[in-house]
Amino acid sequence: MNGTNPILIAVLGWLAAASATRAVTADAVFAPLRVVHQQKVTQRALLVRESIRAMPPDHPKRWRRTRRFEWLVAWADFFACPWCMGFWIYALAAVVSWVAMGLPTSVWGGPAWFTIPAAALAGRWVYGVIVKWVDPSPSGIPPVTVAK
Repeated sequence: MNGTNPILIAVLGWLAAASATRAVTADAVFAPLRVVHQQKVTQRALLVRESIRAMPPDHPKRWRRTRRFEWLVAWADFFACPWCMGFWIYALAAVVSWVAMGLPTSVWGGPAWFTIPAAALAGRWVYGVIVKWVDPSPSGIPPVTVAK
């Protein structure tokens, strides 16, 4: 462990991940990127919806296009969702913390293959609960609503 405190590294990693998640999902710095992403994906979703409406009900590709439409509607809110972005940011923080500790096979009392993903999921959950409690709509961007 070369003299590093694993608890300190874990706490710093979690706090850095919380800060990064808040920056990406709610801060004004990233707001233009979130809005552009949401608008572009929503436009694509509307095009897919129109192509679905133009198809006959029994068309073989209708089901696939309907799933694509649903996926695009969900993807439009991805960068404004602390639960969605939180997992990826906390996963990155857990891996960086693991590397900072010298790539041990045992991390925080458990095997690394289990502890690193568990830390990412736990961090995302804790951050998501705190954000819902403190600020119900942190991004300031209303969720996408595209009528079917």
